[in-house]
Amino acid sequence: MPRVLLNELIRAVCNWRFAVAVGATVIVALISGSDNITILKQSSMVENIGELSIRAAAACMQMDAFLLTLPILCVIPYADSFVEDLQTHFLREYLPLAGKNRYLFSKVTVTALSGGLALCVGQLIVLLICTGIFPPLGIEPGEYAFTYYHYFLALLMVVFGGLAWSLVGGISGAALRNRYMAYAMPFIIFYVLSSFQIRYFRTAYVFSLQEWIRPAHLALPTALICGAAAVAGVYFIYYFIMRRRLYEV
Repeated sequence: MPRVLLNELIRAVCNWRFAVAVGATVIVALISGSDNITILKQSSMVENIGELSIRAAAACMQMDAFLLTLPILCVIPYADSFVEDLQTHFLREYLPLAGKNRYLFSKVTVTALSGGLALCVGQLIVLLICTGIFPPLGIEPGEYAFTYYHYFLALLMVVFGGLAWSLVGGISGAALRNRYMAYAMPFIIFYVLSSFQIRYFRTAYVFSLQEWIRPAHLALPTALICGAAAVAGVYFIYYFIMRRRLYEV
């Protein structure tokens, strides 16, 4: 199983689409947070500049514009890979070598990881860029450990979103046997469910998809539990949908 998983991971990460997803994450995050970066830059003369890089990077991944594009960014690397394997008849030769269960486990796991890793790498690059804009000169080690702790918690929430929505893309593609639906359906589902919750269940924050990624009204443990439950749920749904599709091979 580790060898099959490693092959899938290499296939997902070492391709141009993963690089596109990382680059698009950086661009969208910087554009969506550009106003906050400008404001922080203007206040850098009166505030402690050592903390501004973290605050700027955190703002870039918590803006509405970035959250709206998150379901698009995370499906770029690998969400359509199972449909591609079906349509190219790759599975007819690969399944006897890899084994059905090992292939399914590896495919679902790497589909999730590809979306989460793309967002994580992109946001870490944004943090490096913000550190270059606001260099933490003369900062003692550990001085802003608590602030960095909150930043990486926020990053974890974004990664959870990437894991979940990349799997939703895989589910959409496998269920409809259309690779383009793997790209489009996560954004459509995110937009429809978010609009429905805001319109009819405005105060039911536990059902807000944005709250799971950027908790403002929910407690952080509740948001983490919701995110983890969403990832686990779509993980098993994708697994069983692919298993049904393999009967057609």
